[in-house]
Amino acid sequence: SPVGLLKMKALHLLPPILALVASAAWLSSQQVRLIDLEKQTKVMRERIATFKALPAEIRTERSFVKEEDSLQKFLLEDGSFDWVMIAKMMGQSQTNGVPLDMKAFFKIQEMILEMSVPELEEAFVTIEGLPLSNEMKQGLQSHLMGVFVQKDPVATLKRFQSKLRDPNGQMSWHLKSAFESWMKKDQGAAMAWFDARKKTGAFDNKSLGPSSSMGRAFEVRLLGELMKSDPEAVRDRLAKFPDEERKSVITSAAMINQGRGISEDYLALIRDSLPKEERYEVLANAIGQQVYSGNLPTLSEQFKGVILEPAERMAIIEKVVENFARPWNRKPADLVEVYAWAEKEASGRAAELTGKTFAKFAGHRNTDFQETFQEVMKAAEDRDKPEILDHFATSLEDPQRHLEKLNDEGLKTIYQDLLSQIESPSGQ
Repeated sequence: SPVGLLKMKALHLLPPILALVASAAWLSSQQVRLIDLEKQTKVMRERIATFKALPAEIRTERSFVKEEDSLQKFLLEDGSFDWVMIAKMMGQSQTNGVPLDMKAFFKIQEMILEMSVPELEEAFVTIEGLPLSNEMKQGLQSHLMGVFVQKDPVATLKRFQSKLRDPNGQMSWHLKSAFESWMKKDQGAAMAWFDARKKTGAFDNKSLGPSSSMGRAFEVRLLGELMKSDPEAVRDRLAKFPDEERKSVITSAAMINQGRGISEDYLALIRDSLPKEERYEVLANAIGQQVYSGNLPTLSEQFKGVILEPAERMAIIEKVVENFARPWNRKPADLVEVYAWAEKEASGRAAELTGKTFAKFAGHRNTDFQETFQEVMKAAEDRDKPEILDHFATSLEDPQRHLEKLNDEGLKTIYQDLLSQIESPSGQ
């Protein structure tokens, strides 16, 4: 029947719905950038809409709802939230992975998304006065913070100024996101606020060094934004840091700036601020980091006509292919993409870089060395480039330990022959 088919569809939708709702609802546990926060809120709205669109019979199915489906137990008589009950639900959800009352859970998320800034402010005050542990209070407040940051980042920072000394607390990521959001809307005001708070010692924490403070995290975000709009301001601020800290600061700021490309002013800033070897590393990380969440970059687009020194360019290329082998969802068959990319970006080094990419993958990400070896053999054969295998073998950190991972005797023999050739290239 149609209802039966819808039930089946709902059960298939349940795992991804739960996974996405969990990631969107418990925003305090997510260590992601502000742009991802916006995506998560969108996901939350979409999941609520998906749930509401299901027929009532499915939404009340016992397999879908484990307890009495009632929002009322999470509300007080005046219709406001009963935060004590919600805190208990959150604790239960964190223990067994999913909310016990799905319908109420979705409705609460929908209502939180619609709260105004004054209502959120009042909720924070109410939660502070509840007979709950500090951990439960912080959990509730952090649960609201994602919405509060999006609606009013300035109010977020002013309300939770007392948390600026704690870079590891539940609020820390939300406060960093609020500052980043404020800079995008009014850079001058955000920068003035930060400098004023810094002078009053608002970020000081005696148990932590300056490099670990929340102030340093805010400074890095500020520099990352200024890199694209005012490189001279970045230069002035960097000059105030000790030499031994400058590399760390500019590296982190370059990470914040990733995805925006490297302009001539940006490159001049890095060249002027760091010694050559450190400069190569910063540039390599700034571009190479993008590969974790995307595809192999077109360097001509990243550098907007800027002419790189050969050593700068090669440092970037090597970091790109190294990072391409790292994402958890990368498969051995995907790595062959490096060959065509390297033919365009690093003429004459395609075979070498392809072999190194497979070797890096074998050492860091996968548990099936046999599949990786089969794929690198195929890449070498399809392109008639046996040197891919040579670079693969010479780039493995401990080639001998992989022997036991080869179950196929034929592959084991080929691998042993390859290692013998590498160890005795003259055949002696």
